[in-house]
Amino acid sequence: MRLSTLVSALPAVLQRSPGDPDILGIEHDSRCVMPGALFVARRGGNTDGHRFIPNAIKRGAVAIVGEDSRTPTPPHLA
Repeated sequence: MRLSTLVSALPAVLQRSPGDPDILGIEHDSRCVMPGALFVARRGGNTDGHRFIPNAIKRGAVAIVGEDSRTPTPPHLA
């Protein structure tokens, strides 16, 4: 499924999108991210998933969805 199809259902504003990658999976645990995945960074009761964005990128995430408008993503990611 294309990123544009997934984010069209979200109420948030897409901050940056250099392309429309094919999303092969969706993960909220950075340890489970596989190449082609969309990583969902969210705040939980014990942990802030935004802290794990760098790990998700290293593991092959092609897009990041975050709760914070300051979510750091490299320019090559959506």
